[in-house]
Amino acid sequence: MSDSYQENINIFIVSMVVIIILSWAFYHYGFRHEIGIYEYIRKVEAQIEAKKYKDAMQVLAKAFKEAPSGENVRKVLLQEYVKCSRGMNDSGDLDAAIECLLKASSLDPKDLLVMNDLAILLISKAARLAKDKDYVLAMNRVKKAVDIAMRSKKARKNVSIYLFNKAAEAYAKNDPRTVYIFANISYSLWPRVETIKMLAYHFYKESDLEKARFYWEKAVHAAPDDTDARSEFEKVTRELAMRDKMDEIEMGYFKVGLFKEYDIDKDVLSSLLVDIYKRVGNDLGIYLPKGTSITFYTEDDFRTVFDQKGIVRGFYDGSGIKMVFIPDINDPMFKAVIAHEYTHAVVSYMTDNNCPPWFNEAMAVFEQKVYAPYPPGHVKAFSDSGGKLSVALLEKGFAQMEDLGLVGLSYEGAYTAVAFITERWGWSSVRKILERMKGREHIANIVDEEFYLSLPVFESMWNEYVREEYLK
Repeated sequence: MSDSYQENINIFIVSMVVIIILSWAFYHYGFRHEIGIYEYIRKVEAQIEAKKYKDAMQVLAKAFKEAPSGENVRKVLLQEYVKCSRGMNDSGDLDAAIECLLKASSLDPKDLLVMNDLAILLISKAARLAKDKDYVLAMNRVKKAVDIAMRSKKARKNVSIYLFNKAAEAYAKNDPRTVYIFANISYSLWPRVETIKMLAYHFYKESDLEKARFYWEKAVHAAPDDTDARSEFEKVTRELAMRDKMDEIEMGYFKVGLFKEYDIDKDVLSSLLVDIYKRVGNDLGIYLPKGTSITFYTEDDFRTVFDQKGIVRGFYDGSGIKMVFIPDINDPMFKAVIAHEYTHAVVSYMTDNNCPPWFNEAMAVFEQKVYAPYPPGHVKAFSDSGGKLSVALLEKGFAQMEDLGLVGLSYEGAYTAVAFITERWGWSSVRKILERMKGREHIANIVDEEFYLSLPVFESMWNEYVREEYLK
């Protein structure tokens, strides 16, 4: 046997020994260990399925300690943390869901999925705190969410959109402070045109015309083809131009804007406003906080500033009441229009802007009628011809405002519906209906549960009432 042959044999033997040792090491410290991690994951999945989230968290913590340094395995474990957090949140334990992701974030602050979910949950918590008027803690959670979102462009956009959605919810519920907090931060993260418009609407509603104009101008620049944005920008510009011509006066519960040249007995006007405030408040069982805005315009300016045509003499737009000034403030129609529009303000406040148009107008006409006659000519003619009033008919009327005959019938018919309810079941039932409309319940469900009547039966009784009252 030659020396070279023996040398090759020795090399082969040594190589085999090395391979055996490495294979053993890989099995014990690599492959077998990796199999152990995935056994942990199977346990975690089972515990999440069984909603044993705390147990799942304990197993995850142990698995993370034993996990190899490979990025893929750690990412899988972080995904399990996210699943666990989502399960906690779906079960109603938002705080535990946040704690779960805070733990995951401490293990890997750069994981995009963890960052995104944690920021969203923190904003959800902030929304709950803001709803309870705990704005300091709410801002604390939002700031944490923003800090996290700033680590990733994708998370930043997602958080901005989520903040905008929460601002929209707060806007619908008349919570201006929450609107500003969430919309402003959403805008800072990602200045989308939708968010810019939200801020413009917010400031207009708060009667801050300068800020509203600032954001409407930005919206026009961001979306030149947006006709709504341009229309709103032009409207608020016209309103600002009127400001120097007007005096703003605090009158009891109202903030009144009047042209300086009006020669008016302010005590008489104040007394009239107090009467309307108390009457509507007594009927609906709610008195608005001080500061409801009423701005009186000349006929020409009202038509020009708000592009109003026809018989419209006033409206409530969320920021306040805008209406034509009638020099004779003892004119019944002057009082009636104020009562009508102020009722809209109260109903809007009571229902978080969720009152259906037909019932909203019904309430406004009912309060208006206290001060000025409202002859039911359309209803009489409709009923004489065999027509039947229904909620569907009224909804159609207020959805198709170009049909003036149907609109007139809808206003009068809506009034008779509230008159019937107050006569048969009293004002407490009207308040209950408004309370349930706040939750977006349909009138059919409300009638069924409050009066124990189906909607068709209710409508049949309502038509009987109309025939008895108006067709005698």
